[in-house]
Amino acid sequence: MDNAETRKLKRQIRALKSALKDLASRALLASAQVDYLIVNEPSTVERGKKIAAALNDLDLETDAALHFGLDYSFPKIEQGRAKAKQLAVTKYK
Repeated sequence: MDNAETRKLKRQIRALKSALKDLASRALLASAQVDYLIVNEPSTVERGKKIAAALNDLDLETDAALHFGLDYSFPKIEQGRAKAKQLAVTKYK
């Protein structure tokens, strides 16, 4: 591998690390928002809407990372989401 190829790979790795850091930050933010809403707000329809909005934002960010960062097709993303829902139901039943 020559120096140009090495530099290109290093730039790609930095870009991927940056994207992963951004996704992780957004996931932590969504998690903190949901946690705050559950603990600090009374159980109302409005709280439920806020929780749903925070989780929807997280889903959109995850879809973007999977599609644009990992080159997953949208059907593959949906398959992964269906498996995750099955696991969640099993875990919390």
